[in-house]
Amino acid sequence: MNLKAVAMSSEKKSQDSRERLSTSTRIMKTLKKRLPITSWLPAYTRKDGVSDIIAGVTVGLTVVPQSMAYAAIAGLTPEYGLYSSYLGVLIYVLLGTCRQATIGPTAVMGLLTYQTCGQDYPACVILTGFYAGMFELIMAALQLGWVVSFISEPVTVGFTSGAAMTIMSSQIKSFLGESGAKGDGFLTYWKAIFSDISTVKAGDTTLGVLCLVILLLLRKLKDLNPKSKPLKTAFWLISLSRNVIIILVTSLIAYLWQEPPFKLTGKVRGGFPTISPPQFELPYRPTMINETLIDSEEHYSFWDTWSVLKTGPLVIALISILQNVAISKAFGAGQTVDATQEMLALGTASVTGGFFSAIPISASFSRSAVNDASGVRSPLGGVYTGIIVILALSFLTPSFYWIPKASLSAVIIAAVIFMIDYEAVIPMWKISKIDCIACLITFLASMLLGMEYGILIGVVVSVGALLLKSLRPEVI
Repeated sequence: MNLKAVAMSSEKKSQDSRERLSTSTRIMKTLKKRLPITSWLPAYTRKDGVSDIIAGVTVGLTVVPQSMAYAAIAGLTPEYGLYSSYLGVLIYVLLGTCRQATIGPTAVMGLLTYQTCGQDYPACVILTGFYAGMFELIMAALQLGWVVSFISEPVTVGFTSGAAMTIMSSQIKSFLGESGAKGDGFLTYWKAIFSDISTVKAGDTTLGVLCLVILLLLRKLKDLNPKSKPLKTAFWLISLSRNVIIILVTSLIAYLWQEPPFKLTGKVRGGFPTISPPQFELPYRPTMINETLIDSEEHYSFWDTWSVLKTGPLVIALISILQNVAISKAFGAGQTVDATQEMLALGTASVTGGFFSAIPISASFSRSAVNDASGVRSPLGGVYTGIIVILALSFLTPSFYWIPKASLSAVIIAAVIFMIDYEAVIPMWKISKIDCIACLITFLASMLLGMEYGILIGVVVSVGALLLKSLRPEVI
């Protein structure tokens, strides 16, 4: 009996040991999946480090002027773009799955934010980004990565092209130096442009056109193929740094001119914002008195705040996830794209950003392309990008006063003009007329009705098209 008891006890201990080992294995597996840095950091080499430094610094020089310009799309002053450009890339180093993806403010996020909060309403913008992050974390916890499959490629093309057209339209007034109120959508932007056409300034228009032409020419410089390798490298570096070059040169001209014939960005707040949670009870919208914005002392209640935000945070969360997944698929050859993990990374970055006055963020197509072209080896490149932005906030903000508004508008227009994927329409029509129609409906709805309605209508049309294909395959 004693031997039998000893055997049973030994077997039980062995079983307990196997269960503990199995639990430990599951925990380690989950940790590696949800904290991807634990998978690639042990194999990190010195060569990887050199490549990441070069790529990170290159992207950093791109993100500084871009983020300042994208803050203007969101209806805020330039420093808010910088507040949003360092925390995201640092958090993505720990949680991100695609080494090329660069997190920060984007043109599409800025536009969606502006349509939610309007002009000069930072408390609303920061809270919108925070809530968008909460929605992303909830979707990650519920393993809802499959949701992005409902947003098809044609809908993405239509939405992105519609957003690009709206963003370009929003910049025309600054590009031309016009005065007067701005619109809040594609049609109202152009209505405002034509109603204030008499206020066009020759200085701003000339500078804007010159900057845009030079930016487009510098973009093509990297495609030249001289026999000299050093010359080819120089062309590539100049092409990648074109935004910085334009901002530096035009700012220097404005500084030397002292009273230039074009509008300047003006004073940009230096340093870092106070670390605090977002305002959950939003103040009333600021009012303009004698050309000065006066903040209101009255506040909405917590629940009334949602009457201001409406569906904005949810739409921003979905589009942010869609952009991240699309970029990961576009650049992540050989990498596993986990939509749920991207939700976790974005949600963590956005919620944390809410304590640092950050505006809504996502992965950027243009900066991710620069990161890829610069030879980034791991997400650690984001650390060096973040350092560049932190240095800019610490030491360079006084010089931002001299940046011409027209040159910032030219940077935005040159960045988003290539988001209009008109070349995809004809092949799409030949392959599937239903998909092409869904793309065009999404494009028009995004421009004419607003971005949130555009993506909603696009998804409905896309799902309807999918059902139609399954019921009547001969239609294709």
